[in-house]
Amino acid sequence: MQCSDFHKIVDSYLGDELLIETNHEVIAHLEACSACRRELAARRELRVQLRAAFASSAALQPSPAFTNRLRAQLRAKALHETTTVTWGQWMAIAASILLIITAGLLATRQTAHNTSIELANSGRGNQNEATRIESPQPNASRDAVNLFMAKAAELAAGDHRDCAIDYKLAEEPISLEEAGRRYDRAYINLASAVMSQQKQLAGGMQFVEAHSCVFNGKRFGHIILKEGNHLVSVLVTDLDNAPAEIAAQSSPEARQAVVNSSVGGYQVSYLATAKHGIFIVSDLEAARNSQIAGILVPSVYEHVKRTERLT
Repeated sequence: MQCSDFHKIVDSYLGDELLIETNHEVIAHLEACSACRRELAARRELRVQLRAAFASSAALQPSPAFTNRLRAQLRAKALHETTTVTWGQWMAIAASILLIITAGLLATRQTAHNTSIELANSGRGNQNEATRIESPQPNASRDAVNLFMAKAAELAAGDHRDCAIDYKLAEEPISLEEAGRRYDRAYINLASAVMSQQKQLAGGMQFVEAHSCVFNGKRFGHIILKEGNHLVSVLVTDLDNAPAEIAAQSSPEARQAVVNSSVGGYQVSYLATAKHGIFIVSDLEAARNSQIAGILVPSVYEHVKRTERLT
């Protein structure tokens, strides 16, 4: 892929409108081209500013009644429920959306500003302050290790929600390759480790995006997949301040078992290496999320372990 080709499809890439094969070509090109990575970051920033301008203007907000009606009708259509929406209703909805977007664009041109996003107290916290996962004491029991990983799983679920679902991040994501050079080698080629198992993911799993993002001050390698109307996050993060028992449990002699839990309304399957946590997060049924983890985690685990041996 040439830079000129990338410039033609970059917006389609950000909008998840490309074929899987084309997405792979884009990722390969971005790994080698810093100019296109900057272009991608600039396009993302523009989208963030547009969202911020719209969200911060009370005059541009749709009424609660309109929002609720639109959400119900779109969900019914997407999930093939029995609710029937007439052609005239869909035309009215489309016209209303167009007016809202147009008004938002005009407002953005008049005044470009960044909106700080206030996170709810229910688990979101302050993204400007780094969140540390408190480690148990050196002689921690298995229960204490499980508690440590459960806290890490809460952060993973929060990142899935605020990045993949709502896209409400205080810090703009960067490419996995850049994050690998600057922060953690485990992020380099992480997307390839995930996508190498794509053929085994029955059900039409599609690649959406790969990047490195920050939630509550915690950096993640983040690959987003899509199954039907559900987004699935594959997340890898450094387990700083982790108890020594985690490294012992991740040794080749130890039997590895993916832990499955429900966190904040999401299903989270996770496994720890000596220094990293690997998480699969979605709103799918628990059995399906666990099945996906069973397919993806071994490949990611081996990739992360290799990078740990190099450091």
